[in-house]
Amino acid sequence: MFDTSLPINYEQQSIKGKVDKTARLRFPSDEEFIKRQSARKLVSVDLGNGKSELHPPEDAEEIDFELFKKIRLDTEESGADDFDEYEASEAIERILSAEVVKINDAHEDGIAVEIKTKWGNFTHIVTVPTRKQLAVFRKAQARAISGRHNTSILILNVAASQKLYQDIKVRAEGYEGDPPLFHTAAVVHEVNLHIQGIADGSSAEVF
Repeated sequence: MFDTSLPINYEQQSIKGKVDKTARLRFPSDEEFIKRQSARKLVSVDLGNGKSELHPPEDAEEIDFELFKKIRLDTEESGADDFDEYEASEAIERILSAEVVKINDAHEDGIAVEIKTKWGNFTHIVTVPTRKQLAVFRKAQARAISGRHNTSILILNVAASQKLYQDIKVRAEGYEGDPPLFHTAAVVHEVNLHIQGIADGSSAEVF
């Protein structure tokens, strides 16, 4: 069972596959995840002809480093390993990782979405969102601020994913308590893309 109340014994491996650093962490709260995502502002560059290119935030590692320090539990212990911002960012990425590996829109209760995480695979059953629910979500999921030289800054709002998931959730399998937002946001993202793909005639099963 996935339980966010339990501590994480994180192990960093060297390029030779040996553990060279460890840290005892807790899972980020939904509020901390929302703050992290909104702080990671993406830069979109207009390439012309309807094409654009997304660039990750330049301060991504510093943002993750701040979160890492907040969720670390062993900072006061003697001999605790030091992590720099790049090592801390890798740890945060691994903890938050949730990859959709299968989606089944023929499930008797709606849509079944299976995600793969560091702690195993978990399945979320959700109802099919209404057109209104999707429209509200799509309007709220991000906002763009125009910049110079054909660029825009995209600010993500994962709280919109949180709201939609709560509205369409049937059940989540394999969790002790409510699933964390960094899992449910991945589910909502994939459901949105899947339905958009059906509308465009380009949807395909994820295997």
